[in-house]
Amino acid sequence: MAYHPTLFSNVLNCATFLECGRSNPSCITSPDSSSSHSLPHMRAKAGTAGLRKVVRSAPLNSYGCNRDGFSFTDRVCEKLHPFPHVSAPNVSILRRFLVVGAFALLNLTTRCNAGQQLDILASGDSVISETFVGLCNMAFELGPKPPSAKKVKHVLELFGDVREDYYYWLRDDARQNPDVLAHLQQENAYTEGAMSDTSDLQELLYKEMRGRIKEEDSSVPLRKGPYFYYTKNLEGKQYKIHCRRAIYGGEGPGSFDEVMTPETAGPEEVLLDENEKALQSEFFIVQAVKVSPNHRRVAYNVDTKGDEFYTIHVFDIESKKLVGKPVIGATEQVEWVDDDTLVYVTQDDTRRPYKAWRHELHTEQSQDVCLYHEEDEEYFLDIISSESEEYLFVLSGSKMTSFILYMKKNSPAKELRYLTQRIKGIDTIATHRGGHFFIKQRSEDAFNSELLICPIEDVSKTSILIPHRERYNHHSECFPYIVVAIAIRSIFHNFS
Repeated sequence: MAYHPTLFSNVLNCATFLECGRSNPSCITSPDSSSSHSLPHMRAKAGTAGLRKVVRSAPLNSYGCNRDGFSFTDRVCEKLHPFPHVSAPNVSILRRFLVVGAFALLNLTTRCNAGQQLDILASGDSVISETFVGLCNMAFELGPKPPSAKKVKHVLELFGDVREDYYYWLRDDARQNPDVLAHLQQENAYTEGAMSDTSDLQELLYKEMRGRIKEEDSSVPLRKGPYFYYTKNLEGKQYKIHCRRAIYGGEGPGSFDEVMTPETAGPEEVLLDENEKALQSEFFIVQAVKVSPNHRRVAYNVDTKGDEFYTIHVFDIESKKLVGKPVIGATEQVEWVDDDTLVYVTQDDTRRPYKAWRHELHTEQSQDVCLYHEEDEEYFLDIISSESEEYLFVLSGSKMTSFILYMKKNSPAKELRYLTQRIKGIDTIATHRGGHFFIKQRSEDAFNSELLICPIEDVSKTSILIPHRERYNHHSECFPYIVVAIAIRSIFHNFS
């Protein structure tokens, strides 16, 4: 690579100085540039032989370091980093020159151990330290300059507090401001330039990491009704493929071995290939893929901008045709209530999930019914189906408090009711089995949680199934969930 004349001169000075330091170690700590041991005098005395000897004794590989010099250079960087008089250098360029100096220090200052060498560099008083600091700053000057965002005064006032934000103009939720886009392009160009000499190493690391990933794999099949549902990944593909296989004899009995073993497996049915959908967008992510209760339709949401506003699509599995119009502006959550009805959540201006909506297929989104509006800005909405698939839960929660509303699926009413109340400091989650709801409740008093049970007919009649225990295995944070699972499993036969 081409050397800047001034930088080359400093590298030569450093190497020559260290070369002369072998015969006169006292000059290592001499800051007097006017003495006979100053850099100009030493360079005149040794010429270019010092640098040549350093380079010959410390050959560099394609990444600017070898086995011994790499760790030493890192230690040098760590020592120099805290000092304010060292400008933040471009790492890729700085590393090459620091390695040369580090090898010079290793090979030529034979009377100093590694600890003393680092102390010399970190002292800031010796000629060696000054030379390395100068080398850092010059290496930075040679490298590409990071773009500097302009300052535009913007005054924000809230609750009587006034503050000035000079970089507020960088906020561009629409991703269309030409000034913001231009600045991002400059930052990307700087990054590419700064990392350009590590492209081979990046490719090597990428291939090594990818080589450790099992690209062709599938999830554990989950049985729902007359099908086993699962996802799979194919080698060379970036996205999932959602599939299912029918259980022989319809609803049952059917078994995993019977359906999923290659020798006896029935035909695989591809529901959604994300790889095909992704071809239409530069950015693509699917968060939820839900099959309708009658197993004839699929609802999935997709974000093609990266702003976490999802569009919900519904299509017929047999014909692959879209059903109704897409639902836009939703969060990543969507659930079926019946074969023609979806429930989804939207966000407010602060990206807080705050409204749960009911959407009937073949109707306009403007006709959707708001099931619940969480007006308290400390609370966020979440929706989830019970494990029995018979109920929909809408959870509203803050950091220490949460409560639950529920809806019976396939019910003409399609309205939410309170399962637990909003009581500050009480956190609840729930599931369903048979004729009862099971509620795990945690509070300041029941900090290890307690398990409650109530009949579906009257959710106010709760009783404690498993009381709170003050002592348990504190090394297992999942213990309360294990208790819930064991308790529910043990009483299924009694309450089903």
